[in-house]
Amino acid sequence: MNRRDRAIVAALVCVLAVLAGVIAVPAAPSPEASGGPEAPTPAFSLPPETVYREGVVGVPVSITPVTARSRAERTLVGLVFSGLVRLGPGTSYEPDLADSWTVDKTGRTWTFHLGGSAVWQDGEPVTSTDALFTLDVLKSPEASGAALAAQWADVTAEAPDDSTVVYHLGTPVAGWLAAATQPILPAHLLAEVPFTDLASSEYARMPVGSGPFALTEIDDTHAVLAPKSMVLPEAEAPASSGSPAPTLDSLATPVVRPAPAVATPYLGRIEIRFYPDEGTLAAAMRTGEISAAAGLSPATIADLSSLAGMRLTRYPTTTLTAVLLNLRATHPELRSAAVRTALLQALDRDALLRRALDGNGLRADALVPPTSALFDGDAVTPIAYDRASASKALKDAGWTRQNGLLHAPKAKDPYTIHLLSVTAEANPKVASIAEGVKTAWQALGFTVDLEQVPVAELGPRLRDGDFGAAVIDIAEGLEPDLFPLLASSQVQGAGSNLAGYQDPALDDLLEAARKPGSTTARQKAWKALLAGLSQRLPLLPLVWTDEVVVSVGLEGLETRLITRPGDRYWDVLAWRLAANR
Repeated sequence: MNRRDRAIVAALVCVLAVLAGVIAVPAAPSPEASGGPEAPTPAFSLPPETVYREGVVGVPVSITPVTARSRAERTLVGLVFSGLVRLGPGTSYEPDLADSWTVDKTGRTWTFHLGGSAVWQDGEPVTSTDALFTLDVLKSPEASGAALAAQWADVTAEAPDDSTVVYHLGTPVAGWLAAATQPILPAHLLAEVPFTDLASSEYARMPVGSGPFALTEIDDTHAVLAPKSMVLPEAEAPASSGSPAPTLDSLATPVVRPAPAVATPYLGRIEIRFYPDEGTLAAAMRTGEISAAAGLSPATIADLSSLAGMRLTRYPTTTLTAVLLNLRATHPELRSAAVRTALLQALDRDALLRRALDGNGLRADALVPPTSALFDGDAVTPIAYDRASASKALKDAGWTRQNGLLHAPKAKDPYTIHLLSVTAEANPKVASIAEGVKTAWQALGFTVDLEQVPVAELGPRLRDGDFGAAVIDIAEGLEPDLFPLLASSQVQGAGSNLAGYQDPALDDLLEAARKPGSTTARQKAWKALLAGLSQRLPLLPLVWTDEVVVSVGLEGLETRLITRPGDRYWDVLAWRLAANR
């Protein structure tokens, strides 16, 4: 079992904390004055209609790709930073910091060639050193276990020159290109900053990235971002000027310079405003103070959707809410596929979707999003809500009913399902769905003991097998790899198969689906795997969550499958505001 597969275990529960914004990071101090010559006054003015204002609940304190936890922080990371590649239309990927890339026949060695126009927002070139530095950060002991680092755990890299970085994968996995969307960090600014100090560093409060927009101003109420092309330092400073090299603080006042190699967006400036709660943010939407917001509760979305001109844009995500069943040898009652099918038949997933998300998502019929290029509807057998059929299936499997309560085969006492979930404060969606699952299974005849625990407690409980079933969010990648989640080899020790499910035939399908190969070969392997999963149901898929953006007068948004909240800015260069905004 390699480090990458062990690291996946954190992704099962990390997303719960991410979505709820419950992981705190120490506040960073405000940047001090650099002491250098005063930056020149901007020589440009922005017409009002080019200023895009978006609202978010919370105040960011640590704005880096490896320390961001709250939605406010991840929002800014999505605008300020970029990776070697970026998301493209549909399920494609496009060049970003790297102009091109190649992969060898084994799928083990990936080579990226950085473009000559790849520069940091302080004017320094992006080099292969930055890519190597970022990999070291992701693999540092302090960062181990983070969900974002899972795909890099057994990766090594080398840099033949400043514009080339070569990654070597310990385990070749098809679709690894998605990992290259990982935002890159600047080695020239952070090489001397210990990882333990990064979250609270001056850099984390006022970061320099290589993304399309640069952070030029931030306080507890708002952040202002200008197009990268507007903040780059002068390309040719006079040798006799004595001006110091660009610093973090020189970005506080943008400097105009021609930058034809850097794409210029339609938006002249972005302002992200921070609000203490959804009520205050919603009020700002009603008064026209902001044009858009995301990450809101279903109730707030429904309330704002009635406003004149309001538009809802739904981005499908890779966040799957599912029931994880304890299928270890110590829990034989649920190890029959017929019993697991009955448990899923008893759940009205469409009703759960309405209850928890007000319809802002999709019913899950498989462990792969229907918007994924690897999904094949012909291979999936949907399980319809049918309590009568569920009851009959249990009876056929040897379960009996006494005084209205179900007994496992040959058991004297009613069978109790010990159901775990997180608290409503941590993740209201998951907690609401867990309540719905409890009600449905009780109606079928099960005794259900629902226990809602803090996020920090859920992971250890799952790893220890201290549960009968658990409603959890699973954060899949853009390119799914279910091997760490379900392979028999991942049951032992620190493995990430928390269900304890073991099936040699399924192992072969999991192995085949993760192997590199042509698009046709991969789709064939995934079709076989999806069919095998439909027959076995080692996990009970419930719903896929949508990322919903409410906006007025915002045009040019194109939806696609995303993983991180900041991924929705993949096409921000095409965003436009209506003339009256």
